[in-house]
Amino acid sequence: MCEPIVLYRESNAVVMRCPDCGITQLAFGTGHHIFDEKEFAQLREKLAEESKNARLSLSPSQKKFSVPIKDHYSRLWLSANEVLELRNVVEQAAWIGMVKGILESE
Repeated sequence: MCEPIVLYRESNAVVMRCPDCGITQLAFGTGHHIFDEKEFAQLREKLAEESKNARLSLSPSQKKFSVPIKDHYSRLWLSANEVLELRNVVEQAAWIGMVKGILESE
């Protein structure tokens, strides 16, 4: 039975990870997404790439953001600012998860 730990919590975002199975749950805005470890790493890479484009964007217009998950894609419609915000959420959660992993292994 999974007992996820909260890695990040703000008013519009929550990231939880189960230390036993490695599943990460991300609630951002109105969406809820579930990732295995590989998919979460892909999300981080995709957000890093999209964040570069978002910083160069002159307009905060909406755009489609797709993340591969198993045999389908999770699609989010995010503005440039939301891409940057989501990247911040995911990076902070990944960092906290890494620190917790180090502390638990000692």
